[in-house]
Amino acid sequence: LHPVAIKPPSGVLDSYVGEYRDSNNVLVATIQRQGDQMFLHNSLGDVTEIQPESTSTFFYPTGSLSRLIFEHDREGRVTGILFRDDRHEEHWDKRK
Repeated sequence: LHPVAIKPPSGVLDSYVGEYRDSNNVLVATIQRQGDQMFLHNSLGDVTEIQPESTSTFFYPTGSLSRLIFEHDREGRVTGILFRDDRHEEHWDKRK
């Protein structure tokens, strides 16, 4: 089961678009937007839709327990993603 997706403002979705890298500076995810839909492209070339359960937390509608929590600095700029599943957490930095 997963939550019902919400519809954040377009500006919020736009702020999440970009490349995200792990602590070794390896590209692990690219977030893209098509209209109101958001997609995660992983390093293996897989493309998966992600949906917002809040303005900063996204889930995979395929039923995965994983969550993508977008992190912000004091000015509200997106700085990274905390990827969390039932086994571990990873932090991915946003690159401009």
